[in-house]
Amino acid sequence: MSDTDAIVQDPVTGLFGFRLEMGRDHGGTRMQARRSGFATGKAAQTEYGRLCRQRDALHPRPRLSESVRSICEGWVLAREQELEPNTVYQYRWLFGLIFPYVGNVRASRLSARMVERAYRELEGCGYSRTTLRTSDLVLEKVFVEQIGRSLGARKPRESDDERPVWSLAEARRFGDYVAGDRLYSMWRLLLVSGLRRGELCGLRCADLEPMQGTLRVRRQLVVEDPGSRRELPPDLGHLNHGP
Repeated sequence: MSDTDAIVQDPVTGLFGFRLEMGRDHGGTRMQARRSGFATGKAAQTEYGRLCRQRDALHPRPRLSESVRSICEGWVLAREQELEPNTVYQYRWLFGLIFPYVGNVRASRLSARMVERAYRELEGCGYSRTTLRTSDLVLEKVFVEQIGRSLGARKPRESDDERPVWSLAEARRFGDYVAGDRLYSMWRLLLVSGLRRGELCGLRCADLEPMQGTLRVRRQLVVEDPGSRRELPPDLGHLNHGP
C-alpha cells in the first residue's frame, strides 16, 4: 500500500487519518499505530512517513536511551493534530511540572522512586494532589504507549480532607472580605451560582435577564497557551441559572 492509499478522509468531519501496522512486540502481540484528526492529507502523510521510518529502522518505539523530556514531547507532538489545543496545552503544562526533576533522566534509568520523589517535591511547592495524580496518569500513559514500560510509581495519595464546597460561614466570610473589591459582583455571582471559571469569564451583558432574575450561560473561555484564549460551548449541565 502506498502512502497516498493509506491516508483516508473522514466523510463527516473532513479530517484525515490512517492506520499503520507496526509489527509485533517481544511477546508476539500485534502493534498498530492509529492517528486521526489531521487538517490536511499532507500533514497526515508526514506523520505516516515518520512512523514508517521508525518501524523500518526496527525501532517501533522510542529508544530507552532517550530522555524523559524527549519521549514526552514526542508523544504530544505525534498527537497534536488530533487533540484540542487546550488539551495539548494542559499536557505540556503537566509535563513542565515534572521536567525539572526527571526531564533529563534517560528513560531506561527512570525509577519509580525518582517519580515519587518528584511528586513529594511538587506537593511541597503547593501543587494539589489532584494535579499530581493527573500528572502521574499522563506520564504512565506516555511510557506504556511509547516504550511499553510501566513506571510502577505509587500514585500521589488523595486528599485526606476533601471538601468540595465552602460552608455557608466560609462563603459569608469571603463575601465580607471582597465587599470593597471592584469585581464584587463577579465574586458574589460565583458564590451563588456555581459557575465554572471559564463560564464566568465568558459572560456578556446580553446573557443577563434582570427582570426575570435569570442568567443564560452560552459560552466559556479556555486558555490554549499563555498568549491566547478561545471560546467553547458551556457544559450542558450548566446552561441556565435562575434565582
